[in-house]
Parts: sequence; C-alpha cells; structure tokens
Amino acid sequence: MCITEEKLVDRYGQGNPHERFMLIYKNYEVFLNLVESYEAGLFNRILYERKYNLRAKNGEDVGVRIQTTKTAAGMRTIPIIDQVYEAFLEEYQIRQITGFCTQEIEGYKGFILASSNGTVTIPSEVNRAIHSIVADYNAEETAKAKKEKRDPVLLPNFSAHVLRHTFCTRLCENESNLKVIQSVMGHKDIQTTMDIYADCTEDKKQEVIKNIENNIFIL
Repeated sequence: MCITEEKLVDRYGQGNPHERFMLIYKNYEVFLNLVESYEAGLFNRILYERKYNLRAKNGEDVGVRIQTTKTAAGMRTIPIIDQVYEAFLEEYQIRQITGFCTQEIEGYKGFILASSNGTVTIPSEVNRAIHSIVADYNAEETAKAKKEKRDPVLLPNFSAHVLRHTFCTRLCENESNLKVIQSVMGHKDIQTTMDIYADCTEDKKQEVIKNIENNIFIL
C-alpha cells in the first residue's frame, strides 16, 4: 500500500474504528515511525518551551523567537519577480538613511525588514498595517459610495498569510508544472499542490467558458 504519511494521518483522523484498525494493520511500520517521530518532537518541544518559559520568568526579553519551517520542504530558495527586487532595493536605500536592523535573535542578525527603532518587523506589525489600510480604504469608499448613491466596494479583513494563498492561486492559474509550484510553495506533499491546482483550474475553466460565451458566434 503506497500512501504518504500526511495522507495516512488525514485518513486516520477521518476514519471510523474499523478503518483506523485497517490503516494501522496495513501501514504498521509507517505508523511506528510516525509515533516515534512525534514522541521525539514532542519531547524536544516541551524541553524548548520549558527553557523559553524559564528565560521569560527570569525577566529576559523573549518576545521574538526564531522558528524553523513546518517541514523540510519549507527550506527552499524562492525566485523573486522584478517588483519584489525593486521593493527590497528601495527598502535598502531607506535603511541607508534611517539605519539598519540592529537586533540579534538567537544568533541571527542582519534582518532586512525593521521597524523605526531598529528592531525586527514581526507579523503582528504587518497585520496591523494591513488592517489599518483596509479600514482607511473602507471608510473612504463608504463615504464616497454614499455621496454617489451606490453600494460601496469594500475590502475584507485579511492577514499577511492570506497573501500566500493568493500567490499560490495566481501561480496555479499561470503555471502547469506541478513540481515547480510545489517547489516554490514549499509543499511537502505533491497532493497538497494538486488539490489547490484542481480548485484553481476549475475556476479558470469557468472563466474560459464565460469568455467563449461572450465572444463566440453560434448559428
């Protein structure tokens, strides 16, 4: 029986007692490795958390931590488009004037993005900035729509992580090589990539058919 560990865990979680028994019976070695890996990972995590909490109890500044990616596939080199390169270049030029990030976290330093006081920009700060932009736009759009007597076109609240999903969707719409998509996104299991790709191409098919409907002339 050929099945990935990720799929095995999903099926086990969704299965009834009999299905779970059969999964363990047919994939005993895989389950054994999963249990051993989980126990080792849980032990190391608890040990790390204890050390972290002890440092916090002793009054150390532990507000920011360095964490590895969820899977080995997450450790990858990601090509960037010209707009991203130009954004990094602009950030570098700004930092030449305002100063570079001086904070060191668990031996890591030289961070690209920094706040005005020289510390690392953390996700919550990015999300606050996004929420502020959305709120300002929606307020302006609501007032404008009321003046023009129409329904406002409002932005939903979203976090920075949603932008990853947006990028993945656009990548699937413009690239048919699943291995390339998997590599760029850092998916451990190709099935994850295939599921997203299937959803995206389904939406794309509807769009293509709609375009044909609007442009084709049927006798």
